[in-house]
Amino acid sequence: MVGERVLNAEFPPATQAREVLGAIGAGETTFTRIRDRTGINEGSLSRTLGVLVDDKRVVSALRPLSGAPSRLTRYVVTDSYLRFWLRFVAPRMEVILRGRGTVAAAEIIASWPQYRGRAVEPLVRAGVERLLPDTRLGTAQHVGVYWTRNNDVEVDLVGADRSSAPAGVAFLGSVTWRDRAAFTREDLLHLAAQREKVPGASGALLAGVARTAVTADVDVGLTAQDLLDAWS
Repeated sequence: MVGERVLNAEFPPATQAREVLGAIGAGETTFTRIRDRTGINEGSLSRTLGVLVDDKRVVSALRPLSGAPSRLTRYVVTDSYLRFWLRFVAPRMEVILRGRGTVAAAEIIASWPQYRGRAVEPLVRAGVERLLPDTRLGTAQHVGVYWTRNNDVEVDLVGADRSSAPAGVAFLGSVTWRDRAAFTREDLLHLAAQREKVPGASGALLAGVARTAVTADVDVGLTAQDLLDAWS
């Protein structure tokens, strides 16, 4: 019930903010998809997102970071616990309250590997940013993410000298958070192909981040322990 209490403390159950958070927690990250899922008109949705992003800071509005400006925006729940609660617990609350928590747990475990791959990315970005400035990562001072409108290009880590309108991209990175497998040559080749499609990144360093090990010949390799050390 922790997630429910957190929301009740900030947002009355009948408010549109609860509906919008529910949509974002379910995986709708764009303005259009949130609007379509909730049925809230554009003006009201803009105001509600403004409250969630600017006033309450419970949602983050991400923009692609590259050498070219972009108006694309993704909305994500900022707190990792609340993100998990909205994605897995809230939709299964009725089952849990009927004493069938094991049923909900089985569904969560089945979905966990895919969810974890996305959920760890903001934590990795925060950890890498704590390492900066770092000569291994060029002139980067900020870490962001890059994607295109149709998502044919998605880069987990983008390092640049500024958080918006940078002069260029210092490094690009890929996160592979597998239980045992390392960051491999195939992962590196995919990242190198993506580099050609990111504005301002033609000379960017390539970084690999893995839970266990980085075996590919990347410019910079980081493991979970490196990220933990960044916080010590």
